[in-house]
Amino acid sequence: MQVRVELPADPLIEYLSLCTAIAEAVHPASARHYRGIECIVNKMVTHHVPMAPPPPNEKWPFPVEFQSVLLSEGGRTLDQLLPDRADVGQMSALELPLESGPPRQMVELSMPYRLDENDRHALQEILPNLPPLQYPISDAEQAAFLDAWFRLKERPAWEPVLVTREYIERRKAAQLAALAEHQQALQEEFKSGGIEALDGHHVPVPVLIGGSFISRQQAIAYLERRGFSYVSAELAVGAEAKNWPAASEAERKRESKRASVGLRVREKQSSANPRAEEGDSKGARMAESTGSESSGKGASQSSTSNTGATAGMVARLPRVMELTGLGRSSIYNRMDERSKHYDPTFPRSFKLGSADAGATGWDEDAIKSWVAAQAAARP
Repeated sequence: MQVRVELPADPLIEYLSLCTAIAEAVHPASARHYRGIECIVNKMVTHHVPMAPPPPNEKWPFPVEFQSVLLSEGGRTLDQLLPDRADVGQMSALELPLESGPPRQMVELSMPYRLDENDRHALQEILPNLPPLQYPISDAEQAAFLDAWFRLKERPAWEPVLVTREYIERRKAAQLAALAEHQQALQEEFKSGGIEALDGHHVPVPVLIGGSFISRQQAIAYLERRGFSYVSAELAVGAEAKNWPAASEAERKRESKRASVGLRVREKQSSANPRAEEGDSKGARMAESTGSESSGKGASQSSTSNTGATAGMVARLPRVMELTGLGRSSIYNRMDERSKHYDPTFPRSFKLGSADAGATGWDEDAIKSWVAAQAAARP
């Protein structure tokens, strides 16, 4: 089963946040992950094996508990006894006689195994008929679940192993190791030039440390190189396991739309006059005033704000010019579909009154998000 990493929808992703998301995906430890089938972490299989006990001064090399098993006179366990059939005598005559010697000691050996795809399929059929599971699980809830499990007529021969606090603590310890592993891997790629990073002011950084940001496209490329898939965090939170394929398809469509919009923006910027380009650069530097909130807005959110005003502070034209570094004509050209500098992602102005000749304004948060998206799209 491929590991799926939850990525924020931001155009820039903080370096340590990406490493933490990967570690959580590889070794999930949050309570929201353990619901339903995810609460069954292993299966316990019981084997009947002949085994002599160790000498009194020796111990087994691994912790295990044995339980003696009753044997028939023929040396068979209960589940190996032949059924009552008319030809049972003939079948017994075909068996090889047991070797003479001391009687064997048969014991039960229970060992945990990982669930495979067949086990998970069987659980999906069975769990609707059992008490619901959700971590944390109390002793009473665990006892009620196992009691209902063993009362089922059609069930696997193994016993489910439920998630425990000790299991979660082991996962958290494994997360720390995975976090360090991907921190080191990303730093090595950064040193080799495979990854570029910016600080909170959208300025390239010489060292990849906490507080550094990499583009969403670079983060996705890194996940694909490591064999991971991804999904937007807002799609993952509260989603059920059966809805993952739909979520992934929606994410692919959203990423395709982001890529096409970003390409059109870069093409239009490359054809702009030098003065406008200089203004755009100034606007990217001025994104410092937006802080992490502005860097946390994606191109898709800027596109959404084009449809009209949203809740937030209204920015008049001088404020828009200050935030973007663009002149009056450059701003209106980006909203004019007839202009060669038209930008479909640039937030639209809206009337502040009912009169046609009334004042106009922009959503300031949408303007800040647009500035952050332009900075993220630049190499």
